[in-house]
Amino acid sequence: MPNSSLDWPRDGKASSSSTFSRCPPDVEVDSGEPGLEVLCAAFAELASEASQIERCAIDLDRAGDPEQAMAVYRQAAERLANAAAACPDGNPDRAVLSRHAGEVLGRVVYLESLKGAPATVPP
Repeated sequence: MPNSSLDWPRDGKASSSSTFSRCPPDVEVDSGEPGLEVLCAAFAELASEASQIERCAIDLDRAGDPEQAMAVYRQAAERLANAAAACPDGNPDRAVLSRHAGEVLGRVVYLESLKGAPATVPP
């Protein structure tokens, strides 16, 4: 049975075993509840966009451009929070997305605390 929650490793890429592009198996999309399938597609699209944005932020971070990296990390965190908000009730990905948004913002706080010094903790 596939994993129904996102697994966000430190590199910002969802694992190949994640299934955030579809509703979890315990969500009945044919139950007649209007819009549930659309909600699943909406949060999946936002999560995918967030992952792409975060990869860009990580590249900037590794390249030694903390100012740009922080701005892009903030965009990724916002998209992750929006994806979490778009998750249907009961979807386990909601908590995973919210937690990861906090982790991404944690990286921003770390970079801000360096006040321009090079990062010693990898992204």
